[in-house]
Amino acid sequence: MTNMKKVLTVILLAFFTYTAWAIELSAVKAQGLVGGARTGYIAMVKQPTSGEMSALIKEVNSTPKSQFQNTAQKTGAEIKQISNRFYEIAVQRTVTGHYYQDGTGAMKRK
Repeated sequence: MTNMKKVLTVILLAFFTYTAWAIELSAVKAQGLVGGARTGYIAMVKQPTSGEMSALIKEVNSTPKSQFQNTAQKTGAEIKQISNRFYEIAVQRTVTGHYYQDGTGAMKRK
């Protein structure tokens, strides 16, 4: 299996780990409060954030962060490559009406 296939496999598995937060995360995405950031994580659509929202973002983002690091160790790829690919997949899977960060850094509604 090539390194890119390994990276893609691990990244796709990472999507399944979001299940624990899926209901709450889905609700705040539907409200337009958070969206997918170019870093492969989630981020606030509008600032400032509440303490509760910051805690949710930190908790949700901790899973991909550790998976990016593990994948980098296993495949020899750089974390930035892995997070970029994760972002690309996340944008493809973004539901109509939810937000994602475009190439300029602006949050856009899909």
